[in-house]
Amino acid sequence: MLDIEKLKHLIREEIAKDRAREEKIAPELESLYTENEACEFLKISRPTMLKLRKGGKVNYFTTGNGIRYKKSDLLNIAK
Repeated sequence: MLDIEKLKHLIREEIAKDRAREEKIAPELESLYTENEACEFLKISRPTMLKLRKGGKVNYFTTGNGIRYKKSDLLNIAK
C-alpha cells in the first residue's frame, strides 16, 4: 500500500514527464505571425514594431521576402 508521500512523489514525476514531452513538441506547433499580424496582436503600429526589431527587443526571422515572429517571442515583449 502506498503512503501519501510516495503517491505525491509519483504524481510529481508523471507531471514532470508530461511537461518535458510538451516542451519537445510545443516548438514545432508554435504559431508564427507576419509583421501585420504581430502588430495587431500587440496592438502597436508598424513603425513601433520596426523600432522594437531594430533595438533587439523582439526576435524575428525571415522567410523569403517576409518577416515572421513566434508567438512566444511576442508574449515575452508584451510582459
